[in-house]
Amino acid sequence: MRIKLLLLGLLAAATALAQTTYKPKLIQGLVKEYNQDITLKVSNPNQNYSATIHVEDQYEVTSVSKDSVIINYMVTKIDTQGSKAAEESANASFGLMLNKPLKASYNPDGSFRHLLNADELISGTSGNAKILAEQIFTDNAYAIKQKSSLMWMLMGRTISTGMTEDFLDDNINMKREFTVSPDGRQVDVKIASNMSEEETQKFLKAMLEKAGEEVAGQSEEIFNTLKSMGMADINSTGAAHIYVGDDDWVKSGESTLKMKMMGNDMETTIKYTPKQ
Repeated sequence: MRIKLLLLGLLAAATALAQTTYKPKLIQGLVKEYNQDITLKVSNPNQNYSATIHVEDQYEVTSVSKDSVIINYMVTKIDTQGSKAAEESANASFGLMLNKPLKASYNPDGSFRHLLNADELISGTSGNAKILAEQIFTDNAYAIKQKSSLMWMLMGRTISTGMTEDFLDDNINMKREFTVSPDGRQVDVKIASNMSEEETQKFLKAMLEKAGEEVAGQSEEIFNTLKSMGMADINSTGAAHIYVGDDDWVKSGESTLKMKMMGNDMETTIKYTPKQ
């Protein structure tokens, strides 16, 4: 009996060391402010360009009850340098929440439940901004985005070393593997694309269809041309390092993703740091 209890104790200890549950401290009135610095680099046979995007954002816990927590997310500043296209993209996505709080309900452990004021934010847009808002301000789209976010991929979850999972990042199927430090305060993540040939073909054709009227209806022909040139594939590799505070909120983090797609070499670096 004593040996059995000892073995059970050792097993429990080993399990505890191998995994960490991240349950952020959620107190009404709590405000977390961050700097988000994004660097984009794109190169192909015809051109090279880069851009930097600086975003300041905040999370505010506005309500706490037994069953749910309401957190407002708001962008307070956007600054871009370099590529005009990157500037337009940043202003389009982050601009939707510039000084406009996005309200969401979470479970007490920090896991996402649903959006609360999506209709309000969508109604304040028009044209292309409205199309984008309708795409990203849905419960499903926001949940997918949080699962790929440095800030939220750990929240409300138990993560263990060696754990792997599939996730979506900008509609690209990805796979990641976690490594958790002994004290649980650092999580390292290996990232790679995980697209079958059929999925890649479907994704690239959809991109071509959205490229403009000049290629509408010609996606099949263009795709076959790219394929014959060895350019009809998507390969991504990357890594992330997440540092967690004693309150289980992400303290800081950084990630780098390198991608080859349709003859383009792209590199995206994201750094999250607390706002001083």
